[in-house]
Amino acid sequence: MRFSTSVIGILSVVLFTRCNETGHEFHLSGDSSWEAGVEVEKGVWLPFPFQLHLQPDTLIELRFGEEVIRVDEVKLMPDSFFIRLPLYDSEIRGKRKEGEAGLNGRWYNLSRGKDYILPFRATLVQKEEIKPLPHADYTGRWKVVFNETAPDAYNAIGEFQQSGGTLSGTFLTETGDYRYLTGEATDSGFTLSRFDGAHAFLFACRLEKDGSLSGTYWSGIHSKETWKAVRDDTFQLGNADSLTYLKEGYDRLAFTFPDLEGHLVSMSDPAFQNKVVIVQLMGSWCPNCIDESKFLKEMYERYHDRGLEVVALCFERTDEFEKAVRNVNRIRERLSIPYRFLIAGTADKNAASAALPMINRVMAFPTAIVVARDGRVHEIHTGFSGPGTGIHYMDYKEKTDAMLQELLAQGTP
Repeated sequence: MRFSTSVIGILSVVLFTRCNETGHEFHLSGDSSWEAGVEVEKGVWLPFPFQLHLQPDTLIELRFGEEVIRVDEVKLMPDSFFIRLPLYDSEIRGKRKEGEAGLNGRWYNLSRGKDYILPFRATLVQKEEIKPLPHADYTGRWKVVFNETAPDAYNAIGEFQQSGGTLSGTFLTETGDYRYLTGEATDSGFTLSRFDGAHAFLFACRLEKDGSLSGTYWSGIHSKETWKAVRDDTFQLGNADSLTYLKEGYDRLAFTFPDLEGHLVSMSDPAFQNKVVIVQLMGSWCPNCIDESKFLKEMYERYHDRGLEVVALCFERTDEFEKAVRNVNRIRERLSIPYRFLIAGTADKNAASAALPMINRVMAFPTAIVVARDGRVHEIHTGFSGPGTGIHYMDYKEKTDAMLQELLAQGTP
């Protein structure tokens, strides 16, 4: 699909809506604001602003709604720059010229292979552009369908909050959310985007005469989908607790995988006996898995002394054990996660399903399998709607906390 002129117009004003005074030299000192972007399609740039701090250490801050991503592996040389994104196997490299108010380079998403490369550019913001506020207001709840006419069509819920010309929100699907998104609203449509080193999401749409939305969604350079939305306060998605289940004849999990030191760990090990166990299917490349890991860390620290264990089965974007361990160790150490991680296979849902043949299928990373003290599977939750979903995240936390308290109170039959 190609954009209509109106949607192209929306995109054209998004990336560099703040002005830099070209032709004037600048010198980096103190704090500065930048407008950056990566090119997801020829002429289509995914925008993301960042703050650059030079004291006491060089630091970049990416802001998406309430989320602040601190990037502390930054090197600015006289003729080049290097930015290593936190948590993920992802980096930005390029050239700079002293005195020029810009950076040009490439983003390398190494978790997707050495050839996954997108153009990157950033411009120093020296003057804010004041724009007229839109009359259109996109605040509210929307029923969304992606790829409406295709066999792989799927539903979502869009929840947006608008303040002046600034829009924030997310899309919720049956397998998780698109995390914190921010963007710009105009009378003809809006854009929402995020860039964290793993995800590179861009949603752009036009406002139709009937009040509906028609747009396109890019995920990096590997995925492009159409979407439509109408306001709907009552539409609900499928129950995430019933999408993944044990096949007939099974009531418990069985697996054996190596931990990060290469020692084999099994579900039948004494460490998991008479314990409530959360088995997390995840990957170090997956931001939604990181959101869930932070939550599971909170639950583990709260209830470990009462008999809760958590074990993460990692499905990685490499079949090299040592590289998989490095990637998993990076998030484990950065987030100070105390529970155990196992290398379970490659990041393929079919492979994950084959590794756990008692499950109907692995639909999403992450998936959380809750096992009661008697070893029987109590619940399987597909996907994860994280803090970017607001009240939905809080409801899930309360529900899960109550479930764990109930299971921990039960003794061995």
